[in-house]
Amino acid sequence: MASSKSLPAACLRACYAVTLGLLMCVDGVVCKLALITPDWLVAREKREGLALVLSHYAFAAALSLSPWIRVVADGDLGPVWADVVGHIRDEADARPLFLVGNHTPFLDTVLTVAKAPIALIYRSRTYVSSHLLSMPVLGTVINAMGLFTVNFRAREDGRDYSVDKEAMAKMQLRVDAHIKKGGVLCFFPEGSMNSDPDTLLPFRYGA
Repeated sequence: MASSKSLPAACLRACYAVTLGLLMCVDGVVCKLALITPDWLVAREKREGLALVLSHYAFAAALSLSPWIRVVADGDLGPVWADVVGHIRDEADARPLFLVGNHTPFLDTVLTVAKAPIALIYRSRTYVSSHLLSMPVLGTVINAMGLFTVNFRAREDGRDYSVDKEAMAKMQLRVDAHIKKGGVLCFFPEGSMNSDPDTLLPFRYGA
């Protein structure tokens, strides 16, 4: 049984989950429309970027509607984001850009998408596990964003992180094309959530 001290925290987490869920449902409906929009009307890459921007606003709104959640930056990130956006907009700078992070809780993804500049979000893609495509709403959103799926070889104990090499070779062609066009690649190289960020897990494909 939950203690009297943990009960309020559990209620607040539930309220946030409901808020985020409702906003994601709206996001999913719009993303579904984006998926059925023909390329001749709106180019695929533009639809994917807009789907990412929409999720940026959905995640940011969920945080804004949850005043009990405080986001405190470790230092001034303004100059860092300005440098990143400047690199994206500098067509003469052909160096690829990668955004790499630790993955400690689920909130990592929400915070990154909600707090990063729109110019960065629009150009970014990341790796996700292919099993997420079967999830209601989230699968639609991931498809609309054009994210890169990782096909893990399933095993009963769920601890096998080896990948389908043939499927990943095809996906890598999409990743390479994205980078060559000036796209940003974001990923959590550990491939799964790590509750102890001081100790890195082995790097692998996907999240």
